[in-house]
Order: sequence, then structure tokens, then C-alpha cells
Amino acid sequence: MADYIPERDEKKIANKVAASFAQILQFSLYMLVPICGMTAAGYYLDKRIGTSWLFIAGFIIGAIAGFQNIYRYAMKITGTGRTKDPEDKSPDGDKMKEAGDETRGNT
Repeated sequence: MADYIPERDEKKIANKVAASFAQILQFSLYMLVPICGMTAAGYYLDKRIGTSWLFIAGFIIGAIAGFQNIYRYAMKITGTGRTKDPEDKSPDGDKMKEAGDETRGNT
């Protein structure tokens, strides 16, 4: 007996596949764009100035920026990491709260 998947379940599966594909594409773009951009800038500057090390420096800076982009995106989609409170006036944007302050009404 063949398995039957109702039409609404097929749409739900298709939506999950599309969402997963979009996340993979976004991850790859967050990594590749800074690397390609900074490498191209380093190559251009190398040719323009006559050096040979800016190409490598551009690649390294682009890779660091790409990893930072991916880290921030991963923290955003998983819901972990720091979030900045617009009411916080501290220089680094982090607000220290004791556990349970919101439940007691002490904000």
C-alpha cells in the first residue's frame, strides 16, 4: 500500500524545503560577498600601487568579515546571543538584569 501525503502536508514540506534553501543561500552570500569584494579591492590596489600583499590582506579581512556575518546571522536565527535594548544607555548597549526581575515587576 503506497503512502499517501495530503496536499496540505505536501505544501508544508515544500515550504520547509524552500525556507531551508533560502537560509543556505543567505549563509553562502553572507560569506562570499565580503571575501570576493575585499579580495577584488586588494587585487585592484595591488595593481594600482604596485604591491603584492594587499590581495592577501583583502582576502583575510573579507574572510573575517564573512565569518562575523555568519556568526551574527546564526545567533539571530537561533535566538541566542545578545540583543540590544533601545532603552539601555550604557556604552556597550548591554543591560545587566538579575534573573526573575521581569516576573517580579522590578525593571
